[in-house]
Amino acid sequence: TLAITSSTDPTTCSGTDGSIVLATTDLADGTYTVDYALGTLTMVVSSNQGTISGLSQGAYDNLTVSQAGCTSVDDIDVSLSDPTSVTIAIANNTDPATCSGSDGSIELSGLASSTSYSVSYILDGGTPVVTTLSSDVSGQLTIGSLVAGSYTSINVTNAGCTSNSLSQTLTDPAIPTLAITSSTDPTTCSGTDGSIVLATTDLADGTYTVDYAGGTLPMVVASNQGTISGLSAGDYNDITITELGCTSIANIDVTLTDPAIPTLAITSSTDPTTCSGTDGSIVLATTDLADGTYTVDYA
Repeated sequence: TLAITSSTDPTTCSGTDGSIVLATTDLADGTYTVDYALGTLTMVVSSNQGTISGLSQGAYDNLTVSQAGCTSVDDIDVSLSDPTSVTIAIANNTDPATCSGSDGSIELSGLASSTSYSVSYILDGGTPVVTTLSSDVSGQLTIGSLVAGSYTSINVTNAGCTSNSLSQTLTDPAIPTLAITSSTDPTTCSGTDGSIVLATTDLADGTYTVDYAGGTLPMVVASNQGTISGLSAGDYNDITITELGCTSIANIDVTLTDPAIPTLAITSSTDPTTCSGTDGSIVLATTDLADGTYTVDYA
C-alpha cells in the first residue's frame, strides 16, 4: 500500500527539488519504481516511508507501486507547484536632472518586502543589463543611476521566477533655444551701450551666462526675451547658452558697429580782406554730419 504523507514544492521556478513522501506497507527498505500517469519515478523506501525526490512542478497522478506481481490499489494524486512569480508595476520614474546626466531612476512596486531580486532591463535596444537590488519594507525597488533613453524588458527574478516585463522612457531636460530678435549698435565710437535681444525658450526669468567665440556675456531673461547689454562694437559669433547641462544648438552671429566716422575735405578758403581782419573763411565738404552747428578742432 501507498498513502500520501507529505509533499514539498520546488523551491525555485523550473526547479527540480520537489518531493513526495508516502507511507508504505509490505515494502522492504530499498529502491523501487513507481508508476504514474505520465511515466515512472524512483522511490527510496526506508522504515515504511517512501520518498520520491528530484521533482519539478506538475501533476503526479495515479501513483502506484508493483512488487512480486502485486500492485497497490490506492489512487494517489499529488500536484507540485513552482513559487509564485511577482507582478510588478512602475510606481514612479525620475528623469535625469541634466542633459547627459545619470541620476534618473525607475521605481518598481508589487514586490515582496525586503527581498533581493535580480533586475534586468534593455536600454535603447542594446544588450540586457542585469544587476542585483533589494526591495524596501513596502515592497518597492528603485533602479537608479539611469541616463535618458528607452528602457524595455524591465523585469525582476527571484528564486528562478521572473516577473512580467515593463517599459519606461526617461528624457533629458528640454534644450534651451536662442533666436536673434534685434540688435542695437553703440551710439558713440568706442561706446559700450550696444545690445543684442534674443528670443528664448525653456529659460526661466533670471540672469544667465552666454558663451560666444570671444568669451562669455551676461544675459537677462524676462518673459522669454533675453537681453545682452553694455556691448561695444565687434563680432559676437557662435552665441550659445548652457542650462542644466543642455546647450542650445542655433548658430547665432551678430555684428555691432560704431557710428560712421565723419569726413572733412577742403573745398575752398577765403583770406581776410583786411590785415587783422576776421572775415576769412574755410569751406569743407562733409560726410555723416547732419545739418547743424559743430565744434571743430585744429592744431
